Amino acid sequence: MLKHIQFVNFSMDRRKLRKSNKISLVLPVLNEARTLPAVLEMVSHSDLDEIIVSDNGSTDNSIKIAMKFAQKDNRIKVTMWSGEQGSGAARRNGIKHAKGNVLVFLDADIGGSLKKVPEKLYTPILGGKFDMVMASFNNEGRITELMAKPLLSIFFPKLAGLKQPLSGLFAIKHEFVFPEKIDDGNAMIGILLDAYNHGARIGEVEIGQLEHCSRDMSMKRQRAEQTGRYFMKRLFEFNKLDKGLKLMN
Repeated sequence: MLKHIQFVNFSMDRRKLRKSNKISLVLPVLNEARTLPAVLEMVSHSDLDEIIVSDNGSTDNSIKIAMKFAQKDNRIKVTMWSGEQGSGAARRNGIKHAKGNVLVFLDADIGGSLKKVPEKLYTPILGGKFDMVMASFNNEGRITELMAKPLLSIFFPKLAGLKQPLSGLFAIKHEFVFPEKIDDGNAMIGILLDAYNHGARIGEVEIGQLEHCSRDMSMKRQRAEQTGRYFMKRLFEFNKLDKGLKLMN
């Protein structure tokens, strides 16, 4: 059952749990030079064991910025290739390099209230009650509200209460993320459904006000098409299509 979590600072028991777990952060990057410095500054002050910047063929100064931060912080590792297959491929590449048993994913184009975001996401997992925790914030996206949420309510009603089911900000136990199945492009719906189908206990936590870089209509249309395609792919894979259609009648 989906649960909403209120973030609580570490207790002594949580500190012990933190020491017995390794936390890896994966940050997909593609031409994020404008926002990347603030994001890397934030995560460099977070309690993380490693920070993997997974660059997907940036042509701006993103790699130079990441390398500069890596020189100051040995937890930061920069991986790069020119595949240009979108954030899903960048996440796959980052996961291959991640050594933590708990993974945290952020977007590199975010702004707003970012303090302690990684801790807010992974702390409930360390407590043992959740396997995946997604970020909840106030922004309402068209694809989320008009596509993802209606489809989830029909075919996966236990996930219908997620405020941000397409959020790229989440933490997850390593065993519930499957890089070989992560699609190219806007792959978040597939990551969520794969974890759910394997029995992950999913929750979400409020992280405050969040701002994403604005996208033009053609990019939004592409993301919507990818979300719909990857959703349907999981319906056929999980044999959910017939059951969902019966519920609609």
